[in-house]
Amino acid sequence: FFFQAEDGIRDVERSRGLGDVYKRQVSTQSTWDSMTEILEHIPVKIFSDEGNDLPEAVAKIIAAEIEKNNKEGKHTVLGLTTGNTLLDVYRELISLYQQKKVDFQNVITFNQEEYYELPRDHVFSSYKFMHENFFDNINIKPENVHLLNGEIPENEVKSYCEKYEADIKAVGGIDMHILGIGGDGHIGYNDPGSEFDARTRLITLDNFIKASSVPDFGDVKYVPDKAITMGMGTILEAKKIILFATGDHKASIIRKAIEGKSTPEVLASYLQKHRNAVAYLDQAAASMLTRMVTPWFVEVVDWDQQINRVRAVCHLSEFLKKPIPDLETRDFLQYSLKDLIKKYPLPKLTTDVMQIIKAKIVNPVSYTHL
Repeated sequence: FFFQAEDGIRDVERSRGLGDVYKRQVSTQSTWDSMTEILEHIPVKIFSDEGNDLPEAVAKIIAAEIEKNNKEGKHTVLGLTTGNTLLDVYRELISLYQQKKVDFQNVITFNQEEYYELPRDHVFSSYKFMHENFFDNINIKPENVHLLNGEIPENEVKSYCEKYEADIKAVGGIDMHILGIGGDGHIGYNDPGSEFDARTRLITLDNFIKASSVPDFGDVKYVPDKAITMGMGTILEAKKIILFATGDHKASIIRKAIEGKSTPEVLASYLQKHRNAVAYLDQAAASMLTRMVTPWFVEVVDWDQQINRVRAVCHLSEFLKKPIPDLETRDFLQYSLKDLIKKYPLPKLTTDVMQIIKAKIVNPVSYTHL
């Protein structure tokens, strides 16, 4: 109960050899920034869970891209997606438009997915979502909006998807693509195992994606069986990519996508291969990243904060599989905690932590901050 990600951090450390990285940090005196880069294969920006700091920041980045191109007399091509996670971003963009801080007249959009055989006026179609929550509230030209049509006859889908790809290329490709991430790492409706170079196509939705759609449709039997989606190859051709995620229910998959290996089993990890992809996360979504679970590994930590001392000692105990009273000075020195042990020597440090744990068990209300 003293640190998050207790069910996953050991697996990450051992699978990625973090014990060796700890030692390398001590022996080479790597900078904190370079240590973060070793662990995180996609650049990460983390924002507070409170307020609208995260969606506001992402909206301002999108607006800045649009306004830069407007001043240069160029259009801006955006790749967009649906989902409740991005609603606040669209609301912030609408607010910026209403404040006359961004002009969408030269913006061209391509949405990345649509349920197949779902009428465009259906309450859960991408078409309806995007118009109600974004397009109808800004001054974008109707002819510049490209939404996949799920009502195309199946014998025409292949040529339709090829034309969608051609339309993207005809305007110079996507300048900035805004992505969400599924609980299993899927992007768009590309399920785990999809090819790195897959293009826009008709797919059969896997069980995980269908199950995640149940809150909208009420029952899995009402969720469409198929969808048209941009492929990962199409998405990865964007010049810039923003991966947007919020909530602790995304923390585990965010850790895998950012710190794990690039693998078709976690499609979002393909973004590691993109030269200009950035993940924008709230603290909850980032809570299982190494920099959050073990901040002393990548930055200078204030050891006068009791919670930091407790988390460090508990983490080291669990990682080494040694009871807290048995931890030795060399354990702390070996695993990048020399500043802690220098300021709070043994055995007082471990004794104090054990007392805090006992107090937590006896009177948990007094230690709800741990």
